[in-house]
Amino acid sequence: MGLVSARGGNLHKTRSILVLALLLVASQASAATTWKRSYADALKVAKAENKLIFVDLFADWCGWCHRFEADIVPTEVFQKATANMVMLRVDTEDRGEGAQLAKRYGVSRLPTFLILTPEETIAALIQGYAPADQFVAKMNGEVSRYENFKRSLKAGGKQSPQDSLTLAREMIARHDFANAESRLQVIWADASAPAAVRDEAGFLLGVTQSTRGKAAAALETFGKLLARKPAVETAQNARLQRASILLGQENYQAALAEYKSFKSDYPSSQHQSTVNLRIVQLEAMIARRASR
Repeated sequence: MGLVSARGGNLHKTRSILVLALLLVASQASAATTWKRSYADALKVAKAENKLIFVDLFADWCGWCHRFEADIVPTEVFQKATANMVMLRVDTEDRGEGAQLAKRYGVSRLPTFLILTPEETIAALIQGYAPADQFVAKMNGEVSRYENFKRSLKAGGKQSPQDSLTLAREMIARHDFANAESRLQVIWADASAPAAVRDEAGFLLGVTQSTRGKAAAALETFGKLLARKPAVETAQNARLQRASILLGQENYQAALAEYKSFKSDYPSSQHQSTVNLRIVQLEAMIARRASR
């Protein structure tokens, strides 16, 4: 019995040592990740050292966010994959920089992870939780696609309007609005481009200008696009974008007129319920202002 007890005790001690060793390794790996908490600080380093920024967008209530921190961050595969990145962790519900960052990049679900370039465009976007190997494989795949995208931008030779439009769409998806605007301007001005391609370029140009705060330019672009009498769907979207810009400018009378005109011109549109709601809201808002 004494021999068995001794062996049991030795086994227990061995297991304890192994557990402690594993905890130490995990702790060391986690410590190897130095998280910045300020986007401005992370961006400054990324620009200075020409590095990508790995952004962990989290909230305290997000259980999978905590699982990511506990299960994935300490792993060797994750540590190696992010070794040359600037690591940033922000709270999407901090009513400050984290919330603004989530809004800027359209993050509406957690967990979500961004890999941003020093130019603040999106190199990769990963949503949801996955085991470390799968997570890193997906992350590396997204970064590889970004590298391919950069190569396609640098490729020489004349591109067709359609190919150029495809690249402009991806620029917009990656929040590279300045370069997208320049490319779309060229397509929009190309009288030889197919009508459908040119019309889409005009619509996306207006959206991009609006996104960049160029409301007057966007309104002008949408006006020129509508004068070309594009396809019904494109025309409807342009009209709604124009109304949205007027609303953002607090030009409520003009926005109301746009929505009422839309309702009259497209009585069977799938957007009628939204338009009707906007009309009711604007009429009530204008009435309240008038009664003051």
